[in-house]
Amino acid sequence: MTTLAAPAVATPSALVVLPAPPGRGAAPPETMVMGLPLLRRIVLAAERAGFDRVLVHPRACPEPRLLQGTRAVLLRPEALDEVPGRLVLLPAHVLPQARWLRSLREMPLDPGTPAIDPAVAVTVEGAETGRMLRSASDGLPDLIADLSRHRPHVVPVGDPAGRFTLVGADGPKAAEEWLQKARLLKK
Repeated sequence: MTTLAAPAVATPSALVVLPAPPGRGAAPPETMVMGLPLLRRIVLAAERAGFDRVLVHPRACPEPRLLQGTRAVLLRPEALDEVPGRLVLLPAHVLPQARWLRSLREMPLDPGTPAIDPAVAVTVEGAETGRMLRSASDGLPDLIADLSRHRPHVVPVGDPAGRFTLVGADGPKAAEEWLQKARLLKK
């Protein structure tokens, strides 16, 4: 199955920020990147990208103050049944650009067919979003592995230049350099 050749999708959407995979040297959500915590940068990019809701897994947000002043809320078990039509799952150590998130939010996609950017993001639409969200609470890599086993026809996602994964001790510095280059390209 592939993406459909159609105009951008206008359906209710939610970005869900999940905990980074353990043991891989992922930067914690409170890591400062150009003066803002990583988690806050993720949330602000999602708001600029037009997501209706931004939900943050409690394990991805060690300090609720990181969400103050944003529309993001901590994910509660009852929210699993209130998921809108388009769901994008992103681990908390991936710094996205708003345009990349917008492309995930708007890309045409067959209902129930996940789009996967390996170890970075999953996009899905349709009735299975609640089940996917429940599965994702164990971790995005586990969900991606499960989807790959049970769904051989996944759609690869987007432009890898639209996101940066922070890992290792030099992750924050490399992320800042990446952001500066991205800003220069916009001008």
